[in-house]
Amino acid sequence: FAEFDAEKQIGVHGQTFPDPVEAQCGDVLKGALKPCDCRLFGKACTPETPVGALMVSSEGACAAQYKYADVTIGSTD
Repeated sequence: FAEFDAEKQIGVHGQTFPDPVEAQCGDVLKGALKPCDCRLFGKACTPETPVGALMVSSEGACAAQYKYADVTIGSTD
């Protein structure tokens, strides 16, 4: 699968971009914490100013909860 390995194809090695320590993305990803329980959620971390990986993508758990938190499932309104 080396032909699909971006590090080998592009020649970029050793760059990592960890989430800031304050962000609790790991706990959210493991299901140990709900996105809204993260201390940065909706404050320092929003879709417009994402701090962690889960808010960057519109498909991320935090971004989805931020966008749809007020939506009631099964609502006919």
